[in-house]
Amino acid sequence: MGSAPATGASGTIAVDTNRDCTWSASSAASWIAITSGTTGQGAGSVGFRVAPNPDPAARRGTVTVNDAQIAIAQDPAPCQYTVSPTSSSVASAGGAFAVHVDAHAGCTWTATSQSDWIAVSSGSPGNGAGTVNITVAANPGSSRSGTVAVGGQTITVAQSAVACDVTLTASSRSVDANSGTGTVGVNLPGSCSWTASTTASWITITAGTSGSGNGSVAYSFAANDGPARTGTLAIAGQVFTLSQAAGCKPSISPSSQALGPTGGTGSVAVSAASGCTWTATTANPDWLTITGGSTGSGAGSVAFSAAANSAAARTGTLTIAGQPFTVTEAAACSFSIAPTSQNADSAGGSGSTTVTAAAGCAWTATSNNPDWITITAGASGSGGGSVSFTVAANAGAARTGTLTIAGQAFTVNQAAFVAPCTYSISPSSQAVDAAGGGGTFALTTGASCAWTVASGMDWIVVTSPASGTGSTNITFTVSANPGPPRAGTIAVGGQTFTVNQEGS
Repeated sequence: MGSAPATGASGTIAVDTNRDCTWSASSAASWIAITSGTTGQGAGSVGFRVAPNPDPAARRGTVTVNDAQIAIAQDPAPCQYTVSPTSSSVASAGGAFAVHVDAHAGCTWTATSQSDWIAVSSGSPGNGAGTVNITVAANPGSSRSGTVAVGGQTITVAQSAVACDVTLTASSRSVDANSGTGTVGVNLPGSCSWTASTTASWITITAGTSGSGNGSVAYSFAANDGPARTGTLAIAGQVFTLSQAAGCKPSISPSSQALGPTGGTGSVAVSAASGCTWTATTANPDWLTITGGSTGSGAGSVAFSAAANSAAARTGTLTIAGQPFTVTEAAACSFSIAPTSQNADSAGGSGSTTVTAAAGCAWTATSNNPDWITITAGASGSGGGSVSFTVAANAGAARTGTLTIAGQAFTVNQAAFVAPCTYSISPSSQAVDAAGGGGTFALTTGASCAWTVASGMDWIVVTSPASGTGSTNITFTVSANPGPPRAGTIAVGGQTFTVNQEGS
């Protein structure tokens, strides 16, 4: 008896017989083939081939040579398993799927989960072809992968992450104008993280700015002094809306106004939430009057007027929606100028004066003699300032003119025209003998032209007059000359009179 492995084999059978004896060889098994020596005479051999065994069971067959039978045994084939599918994808909620096992009858197998969240629900153990049912639990967290071993084969199971679907216990809340607190519950699978935030300055998250799984967010909100408002909290990608009613605390703009002494009018804007009522009153009704908006609701305005001031600066107050509004009024207008006059020579010139007045007090300046006094700057002004003017040249007698500045008189005095003085003498010289003597010469000039007489020599003495105005005769004496001839001069009005004296 021969033996062959499951994978098949080839072999030879020796035939021993007498030389004249014929023989033939045959196989009764389809898986044993005679490859040589199907017939022969005398001694010989028979070649055969054993095909691979496809079954997991041992088998036996025979080769017959004439009347002799040779038994051949073949080992069983090892069990082979095929599974389908070899992988499966399952949603985060879990589920079940079936795996088909293909194997020869007699081949036993088992299915074993290698992950605690994957269970073999039925079909194991098995024999030959069969089906294994696999159940996958719900996934509470991130995506994961596991395996099941079936008949030595591996089946891969991929499961998607849990869906982080969040719900809030409330999506909105309405509150009154007062401050307060609140809480919003967060429902979310345990592995899902979340955060909470707000961009509203009047809402503060006091607890629960972040978390994982179920939780809550605590918040507080400030009192509302203005119109109704809405703020939001962003929680785990969801929006929670907080609506707060209007608060009745109006505001005003501006908070004050300054007026000149002549008084005037003004207006104050009131900002208030709809439905918030307010009033306006004055603490100085004798000069400060509310002309419009003494009461209101919501946004509005208050108009007022202030009477002219006839005394010192003063301050008054309006109370508008509980807020103080201050009105300041300048003192009554009074004006002064300095200086109040100016002298000008006949050639003319320029001048100026300063105006002193309270802020807001308007004034003007005019020339009462515009033909020769002209205002060049400051013809009008408000409060303090100055006025500039020019004076034309005077070709005649002295004159006086005025400017009226802020109701005050400013006087300009201009000198008369004076022709330039010219002087002449006659004669311009005189000869005197050595004994000395006297002489006279005439000075001719304008009646108002002044002059003085000076002798440059001690031997010439002016006897009269030494000074004066207008035309006159100048007399002099000459002392005796003890020496050689000499010459001297008398100066008057820019003229020179020469005295020539003989020697002794």
